[in-house]
Amino acid sequence: MAIFLRKIKTPPNRILLVRPDALGDLLQTLPAIEALSKQIHAHVAVLIHSRNVSLLEANSAVNQIITWDCPVAKNEIIQGKFDVVLSFYSSFPLPTTIKKALRTIPKRIGAIKNLAMLRQWNYPVLQSRSMNLKNEALYNAELLNAFTFIFDISIKKPRLIWQAGELEKQKEKFPFLEKKVFTIVMHYRFAGSSPTWLKQQYADTVYKLLLDGNRVVLVGFLEEEQQWHAELKLKYEKHFPEQIVDLTSKLKLRELASLMHFSQLYIGSSTGPTHLAASVGTPIIGIYSPLHVTTEIRWAPYLYEGTIFSPTVPCKPKYKCAGEACPYYYCMKLITAEQVRQAVQKRKKVG
Repeated sequence: MAIFLRKIKTPPNRILLVRPDALGDLLQTLPAIEALSKQIHAHVAVLIHSRNVSLLEANSAVNQIITWDCPVAKNEIIQGKFDVVLSFYSSFPLPTTIKKALRTIPKRIGAIKNLAMLRQWNYPVLQSRSMNLKNEALYNAELLNAFTFIFDISIKKPRLIWQAGELEKQKEKFPFLEKKVFTIVMHYRFAGSSPTWLKQQYADTVYKLLLDGNRVVLVGFLEEEQQWHAELKLKYEKHFPEQIVDLTSKLKLRELASLMHFSQLYIGSSTGPTHLAASVGTPIIGIYSPLHVTTEIRWAPYLYEGTIFSPTVPCKPKYKCAGEACPYYYCMKLITAEQVRQAVQKRKKVG
């Protein structure tokens, strides 16, 4: 639930929407951006990180993209002459120059945690996201109630928009797809705010899936992921030379999205690639921690198709795993490779 202390009654001519953080967070904001764009006749700009720009290619809901980590972002905001700015993540630590530029916009909507934030957001919202009672996409849509002229805040699932002919060109980059084999994209998360699967569980899962005749494509971005996936490929390619493919750190964002589109399944944890797979309509198997701050209730892809595994243990810490002080440590090992294998087999029967 959100409490709006003030509301905007006049439709803006130019509005700036802010979602400055990660890949999955922006994808979970797209439904709200699209719902707003359909109900106002205004120039809609977004302020995002430069690494996420390609997500908005061909999206007609957005007229302008400003990247906050670009040196000219401050000038673009000021010169944009926006009537309203709405931040979907108002406590994100933006650079001081960007915060000052945003304060030049007359009407500024943002959720506040303390009175000091009233200087930044003069149309404040009290919103209890940390309770994790609903999906992040619904929390984002809830902020549209700050406008009295928005009558419908119902949203659809996040979706990546393709340019004309894009998928056909992208498919040419993956010649291995010519052989019709059930293809699973997998991502192992090394960095993040919550516990993840043990490396051995991930390796065992890859092996079982290869043994069942599936094609497994390993993806990721970090150096640690690249090293680990190289080890796995070296370990298994002798027995499964045509089934294991390592594309870690080799794909741009939309290339990864197109690979997911042409694949039959995605397996990963609570990270951006999981949301990306869901946004192109690929069924997912998610591996989620029971930690409150990363609960699947809030952070699963909105309206996803698939299965999410999370240890069924009472997890008391809110923001950080208690480690060995917890009697259920390391609970993520309760999610076994065999469980995931069976979920894959069930998905293959569905088709």
